[in-house]
Amino acid sequence: SDTAGNAASAATKTITLDNAAPTITIAATLEGDNIVNIDEDATVVISGTTANVEDAQTVTVTFSDGTTTISKTASVSSDAFALTVGQLADITNLNDGPITVTASVSDAHGNAATTASRTITLDNLAPQVSIDATLEVDNIVNNAEEASVVVTGTSAGAAGRTVTVTATDINGLTDSGTATIATDGTYSVTLDVNALADGNLTITADVSDLAGNAAAQASKTITLDDTAPTVSIDDTLEGDNKVNASEDGDVVVSGSSTGLAAGSTVTVTLADSSSTVSTTATVLSSGAWVAEPADISALTDGNITVTANASDTAGNAASAATKTITLDNAAPTIT
Repeated sequence: SDTAGNAASAATKTITLDNAAPTITIAATLEGDNIVNIDEDATVVISGTTANVEDAQTVTVTFSDGTTTISKTASVSSDAFALTVGQLADITNLNDGPITVTASVSDAHGNAATTASRTITLDNLAPQVSIDATLEVDNIVNNAEEASVVVTGTSAGAAGRTVTVTATDINGLTDSGTATIATDGTYSVTLDVNALADGNLTITADVSDLAGNAAAQASKTITLDDTAPTVSIDDTLEGDNKVNASEDGDVVVSGSSTGLAAGSTVTVTLADSSSTVSTTATVLSSGAWVAEPADISALTDGNITVTANASDTAGNAASAATKTITLDNAAPTIT
């Protein structure tokens, strides 16, 4: 009222009281398993929910390894938020280990939610895997070894994880096996490559750690040679397959072969019912061979079993070749 007692018309105004704090939470599971691996560390997505927060309000998300902090933002929409393209978090340069994630927001009236916090794990260090330098003694698999080829190797950063070993032939056919990596980092996998083609076999080993980081594939080439050579003895020895007294001191056994490299050794034995004489031959480039002369003068007259054996460079043994000749070194008498 004025001094004369005139009352003014009452003035009114409406204000809003909003003292209810909003809330914010971070999703219980992030990146599928709360572990960020090397394939995920540049595009980490954080999501969650809010209450009493208007749409389009800004959520600030931070990531900290205890030394370095990275911040990103998201917008609230229908009581939810998530980092999206352009605001996906690149935490590549944070230290491996626990990462503290926080999310904070205020409503349109400035009421701040209690900061939400969650711990995830950053593991972006890939494990390692290797294949031993020598497999099956000589990196050659023969027909006696092909059903149980043992592939061994080592790994770092993947103890307890499953390593997958694969053999691939020249036609692309494969055989695979798995093993659990031991606490000392070693592994051993047995493969059956019987159905694969002769020639180069590519052996690979693959493993991932618990975080899903894949090791660089290990690879090695070995040779599969499961084809046995052949060896045969000539049909006729010593002219008539008979050894007389003038021949028994230097019996020559000859023959042929396939699948044996020039310079390979053929072992020849000549045996009666109780004793054996041995000699050797060197395979020529043609596959033919001629054994060093054998002295069988001390063997007993009668049937002599001649045997020839050889193995190729892969260790495949030829089926033994055999032949029977006759020793008759007893001179006749005349009176």
